[in-house]
Amino acid sequence: PQRIPFMIGAGPQLQFIKAKDEVLDQAPVYKFTIPVFGEGIVYDSPLDERLQQVKLLVHSMNTKGLEAMVPKMIDEAEEYFHAWGDEGEVELRKVFSELIIMTASSCLMGPEIRENLSTEI
Repeated sequence: PQRIPFMIGAGPQLQFIKAKDEVLDQAPVYKFTIPVFGEGIVYDSPLDERLQQVKLLVHSMNTKGLEAMVPKMIDEAEEYFHAWGDEGEVELRKVFSELIIMTASSCLMGPEIRENLSTEI
């Protein structure tokens, strides 16, 4: 089993959020994003490169940019879950990994990339 810490209250959370990457590296936690962005991109890159890449992403991840992505996210989720029946069992990590890849490609990479992806990736 893996231990997971929980930080309750603003004080402990602030220390975690404000920690510099040199002290508390986010990369190991966000390895699940590698299929979304690709190898060597963002959390799969050295810290100096990651900081430059994150600056580029921040411009599209503001409130206005994220609000514009919501309809695409809804469409992706509805299309993805439309094929499901009324009951059954799934591997949640696999399901959400697939959905994240499809949603991220639709929102961040555009229709040309998204149209060439399937859940088999």
